[in-house]
Amino acid sequence: MKRHLLVSSILAMLFLGSCEDDPGSQQPINKFQTDLKGEINSNSLDLTANSIVPVFFQDENESTGALEVTAQLPNSEKLTFFIDELKPGTVNLTQVFPAVMGFSSDGLRLEANESNGPDNKRMTASLPSFVKYLSGENTYFAISGTLEIKVDGANLTVIWDLIFKDKEGNNFTSKGTFKVADYKKNTKPRSQINNPTSTLSIVSITPDYGSAGTELTMKGTGFSALKAENKLMLNDLAIEAISATATEIKISIPEAGEHGKYSLTVLGATAESGMFYYAPVITSINKESAKVGEELLITGLHFDTDKSLLEVKIGDKQMEIIAASLTSLTVKIPEGAKTGKINVARIGKAPVQGSELQIVEKQATQGLPVDQIFEVVSGNLSFEEVLSNANEYGAIWNIQIDAEKNVMYAVTASALLSIDLSTNAVTNLAGQESAIYKNDLNLYNLLTLPMALYPKGEVLYGLKNHTFMISEVKNGFRFNVSTKTPEMLGDHKINNGADPYGMFVGDNNRIYMPEFISPGPGYALVSYNLDFTDRKILHEDAGNFTFMLGMEGSKFRYVSKRTINDAKYIEGNGDNISDFISWKDQLKPIEFDTYTRLIGMDYRNSNFYVLAATAKDGANVGSTSYPKLHYNLGKQTNGSGNFQKMGEFSIKQTFEFNGTTYYVRSQESAYKSFVADKNGDVYVLLQTPFHPSTGEELAPGAGGIYKIKF
Repeated sequence: MKRHLLVSSILAMLFLGSCEDDPGSQQPINKFQTDLKGEINSNSLDLTANSIVPVFFQDENESTGALEVTAQLPNSEKLTFFIDELKPGTVNLTQVFPAVMGFSSDGLRLEANESNGPDNKRMTASLPSFVKYLSGENTYFAISGTLEIKVDGANLTVIWDLIFKDKEGNNFTSKGTFKVADYKKNTKPRSQINNPTSTLSIVSITPDYGSAGTELTMKGTGFSALKAENKLMLNDLAIEAISATATEIKISIPEAGEHGKYSLTVLGATAESGMFYYAPVITSINKESAKVGEELLITGLHFDTDKSLLEVKIGDKQMEIIAASLTSLTVKIPEGAKTGKINVARIGKAPVQGSELQIVEKQATQGLPVDQIFEVVSGNLSFEEVLSNANEYGAIWNIQIDAEKNVMYAVTASALLSIDLSTNAVTNLAGQESAIYKNDLNLYNLLTLPMALYPKGEVLYGLKNHTFMISEVKNGFRFNVSTKTPEMLGDHKINNGADPYGMFVGDNNRIYMPEFISPGPGYALVSYNLDFTDRKILHEDAGNFTFMLGMEGSKFRYVSKRTINDAKYIEGNGDNISDFISWKDQLKPIEFDTYTRLIGMDYRNSNFYVLAATAKDGANVGSTSYPKLHYNLGKQTNGSGNFQKMGEFSIKQTFEFNGTTYYVRSQESAYKSFVADKNGDVYVLLQTPFHPSTGEELAPGAGGIYKIKF
């Protein structure tokens, strides 16, 4: 057998040698050559080795390597193939770079390299297979397709079938074959791989403060020039780009957005900008004119919940911001303010201008001059009108003070008012439409207005008058002063009785008040939780209640009896109370006679203040015949010892009714009529005279709130 094979081989060699001797029968030798043939985006490709640059990347001791083949196309275009692991078979491409980038831009990897940490999207050694096409100003990365690889010794054949997207998002294709002879001829270490990856980042946004509809430019790295691949958000609001390149995106600032950071997501990677703030928008101002010290409500868009970040001015005068939200600002008109435009600005930014506000000069005295009302008998007393009963809201029947805020609350039959005691500016907090006034018969007079009030922080605790409350079962309330909203509370109607109403809210979150129990012992001293439930009776027979004096913490005094001669009190600290303690001896220095009545009492800064009155001519102080009254003002320092008489005065203002002359007065009242502020000045309410049977005002506009300094 071997002999036959040897003979056959010799015969074959002889035959071939005879053919070479015959020029007419010579065959060309088929040599493997580097070239590229195919098409891209309907353009034919036919390249020779001169236009093709292969580079093989392999480190020592590696069995396989990576290959980059760059083909220089006509018109300065390029087509680059990168195969991360060169071996026979088929590579299925997936999109890991943006479909369209700038001409010299890098791509953006979908995932991070663990060796670089989760926040570093740049890859340095391990790259996926990709194909990119440079044409004009853009770089296109294949979004899908296959690379069929054939290796024959040192020779390589790759058949490609790819899909790209253009800037408008339309697909275009590329197919073909390239061959590389001796593909390892130009070998380099993997560290020299031309890495097209870059970190997605937003370097700047311009402007970072502006109005809706303004064009904003976002600059950075790793963007996609295909707009649809840039997923843009402002907080939770999706935004469509106007234009995009690999390093710059333009958008129109959206109408429905709010302050926040822009985020950009490209192929799963996300970058975030610095803060963007909208310029404020003023839509309305609740007043066309106002006085110094009054509050103003500015409504609009793009304000801030942090008032320290905003500035509001009228002209060049800065206004105090009392409360702030994204859509409203409550501000106070400052001293020295002049009529002008309202301006709102974010600190450090240009302001936006609203409508003009007319500044009304501080309200002139509405009632009589004080020297025609008061007559000083002794002491260094001075008087100042705070709010006359001639005001637009009607006669004042009940007052309370928040000494820390220097604000007084005044109650009329039509409105709950707050008065800034530094300017006497009045703000209407609630009217007859409010739940704290509303009754089933829609009757509003001195018998239906809110009863006791007590301020605690931003809340006024109080009792709605139960008169004409037929269908309602609760009359306790919390009134939010900032939002001007009430919350009705409790589980029954609380009857605070027929004498001066009082209430105290302790730091222990309990409410203390007198409650009239009928039938029964009359007045009881009770406590409730802040929801006006969990009622506790602390004293069942608390006598003829007169005043509830709130002190520090959870301390209070419950004062009983009208005349100084039988005045007494219960000392309370939370739910722990004393027996009745006589107060008459300490009050003697301000007593005129045995008929001297207690008109008002208050407590401030460890001191007790008292206003007492008598008719001197023997007339009944509580009589509805309106006799002339004389008043002593007293103070007990540090809550001990005798009261010191600070001054005596009378009220000489008169009114005529049915041909008879009567006197205006501050009388013992079913409501609180005397308070002291943090400076030790006191305020007294002179009630407007009214007919006891009909409720008719006998001298409309007479009386009001007056400040007494001593």
